Amino acid sequence: MKKLFTLAILIPALFSLIACSAAPTPVTPQPTLPPVRLTSRIIAEGKVVPARYASLSFQSPGTVTQIVAVGDKVESGKVVAQLDTKQLELQLAQADANLAAAQAAYDKLTKLDPNELAVAKFDVDKAQAALKQAQAAYDAVGGDSNPNAGMLPQRLALQNAWLDYQKAQTAYASKSSPSEPAVRQAKANVDSARVARDIATDALSRTKIVAPFAGTVVTVDAKVGEQANAGTPVIRLADLTNMQVETTDLTEISVVNVKEGDAAKISFDAIPELELSGKVASIKGLGENRQGDIVYTLVIKLDKQDERLRWNMTAKVTITK
Repeated sequence: MKKLFTLAILIPALFSLIACSAAPTPVTPQPTLPPVRLTSRIIAEGKVVPARYASLSFQSPGTVTQIVAVGDKVESGKVVAQLDTKQLELQLAQADANLAAAQAAYDKLTKLDPNELAVAKFDVDKAQAALKQAQAAYDAVGGDSNPNAGMLPQRLALQNAWLDYQKAQTAYASKSSPSEPAVRQAKANVDSARVARDIATDALSRTKIVAPFAGTVVTVDAKVGEQANAGTPVIRLADLTNMQVETTDLTEISVVNVKEGDAAKISFDAIPELELSGKVASIKGLGENRQGDIVYTLVIKLDKQDERLRWNMTAKVTITK
């Protein structure tokens, strides 16, 4: 029993001695690593678009008589398409003639002609003299005291002379001082004719399409001889010398971290070796639903143009914050 007790004491002591006599394990010092810098990058898909483009259409229907071709370069203000105008030109000519006639009638009422006025005054004096002669001839045969006065030729001559005198006075009065109602009516006729002329002019102007800016004709959807409808685009015009990139899938979560002026790098699927720099020119304020996500369009202005860029080419936009 005593031996067992001694052994129970010695065994733990022995293990303790062995542990104390074992060589210590060396500790390898860990190198000090530099702090990690986190780079915030925003990546979005995009497409190449002209900075300026337009879909052009006629404002009235008609038959196409002239139209540009795809690839044509046009200057601002150039007529790029034209409809048949024969009927409208005739209507405009008639409207011009009606306006000229109405204006002449108004001028005749309101602008006194000294020669016409003198002639009218002469007619009054002449009619007055004839009236006096007719009165004297009537009086010479007894006038109204003659029992047969109603059948006398002198009485009929007197009546005719009186009518001529009244007519001459009326003509003179209308030339020297036209009545207000007549002047108003003549002015209304001029205004009405001018409106008709303006309508005919406007109708004629709607038969052509004018380039709103200098650019290249990209598409043409009408031919000479075809009937064109008002408001249906027939030409697409673009300034292909100034291309930009618009994003197509930038989500609402990412757009809040972007601001105008941020730098961007743009690469292109069709031109793998090309990488261009640019800046965020604008952020469109209205989000659109795309497959369940609300996406916003960034407009990226390129620092440098490349003649290989084409409308709707796919691009990848990387914005580094």
